[in-house]
Amino acid sequence: MSSSDSEESDLDILEDTAEVGVGSVWATLKSLGALVLSTWAIVYLFAFGWVLIQTRTLFLWLCPTMIELAVPLVFVINAIQDVFVLFVDAAEITFNAVADIINAIPGAGHVDSITLPIGFPPPQLTVAEFRDTLQEIMRRCPPFNSMERILQYLSNLAIGRHACVAIRYLYPLPGLFNALEAMLFWTYRGGAEPITDDPTQNCAEATAANDQDLICVG
Repeated sequence: MSSSDSEESDLDILEDTAEVGVGSVWATLKSLGALVLSTWAIVYLFAFGWVLIQTRTLFLWLCPTMIELAVPLVFVINAIQDVFVLFVDAAEITFNAVADIINAIPGAGHVDSITLPIGFPPPQLTVAEFRDTLQEIMRRCPPFNSMERILQYLSNLAIGRHACVAIRYLYPLPGLFNALEAMLFWTYRGGAEPITDDPTQNCAEATAANDQDLICVG
């Protein structure tokens, strides 16, 4: 092999090594970028959750004042609803009028008219309903004052009540029962032991989760 061929071979090796090195660095940078984006996404998620919790706290703090001002607030809410209903009715009438014109033109095709669903517009809000709703929120929502409590409720709502009942059936098998309860106890409230005279056991608390509490975590 001549010296020129050897030099060309060395250059090829250097080029290949450089390409591999650049590719590795680029892949590493992409991975780091993805990691940074994921980290920021998590930060934004927790920040959004914190804002929601603070907003909920502020809303609960304002509830007594809103109850005292129920009459004017209900009037404003119903007025906004009336304006919205008028807007929707006008949009329906306009669309159906245009559809009738198009349908009357030969060869223009056919456009179906629209009809608002049954139950629209919704009934007007009453002062009593407004006050009762706020009082119910004040009674239910104070315990939902942390992300941990909210996640606990959502896990119970989604899988906890079902997991607890399934684990309860395994009570005759102590080893498996204890192992699964140790792994999944955080998804539900109370315990899964079939003890009927203990209100915290027999999945009583897990299956008693009220869906109305969703207003406190939404």
